Amino acid sequence: MSLIIKNLYVTIEGKEIVKGLNLEVKDNEVVALMGPNGSGKCIDINDLMDNNFLARAGIIAETFLIKNNKIMANLFGFDSFYIFEYNLKNLTKSEKQQFLYALNGRGSNKGLIKSYDLEHIGRGVLKVPLEYSEDIKDFFEKNKVLYKMKKVLIY
Repeated sequence: MSLIIKNLYVTIEGKEIVKGLNLEVKDNEVVALMGPNGSGKCIDINDLMDNNFLARAGIIAETFLIKNNKIMANLFGFDSFYIFEYNLKNLTKSEKQQFLYALNGRGSNKGLIKSYDLEHIGRGVLKVPLEYSEDIKDFFEKNKVLYKMKKVLIY
């Protein structure tokens, strides 16, 4: 999980105290904010959650908040997913057909898309809820399907 802030501006009582801040903090990284008094170092998590704190629109975070028992991005209306881009070019015709039946379903078999609440968002592209990403990864590997996965936030 990480915290990403893009192009953040903060104005308090008519004074612009943060101008175009870009910051990415990755897992297990420690960051120290330094600056003079009144420079905006003390904007805390409670400020970010306040509906009147307009600067929060420029902040995307996947930090888990113990206080709210939620991922921070979810509080801003974002949901986390993995995007799986897959390619069947290395499979035989029979292997492709077997893979597609397992993915899309056939007959009484619902298929992974319905079973896992996946969404086909383009040819060879699936949107996968985080909680199912390991199962889908295992499914692709078991079927020898070439794939790439990328974690995304969607509003």
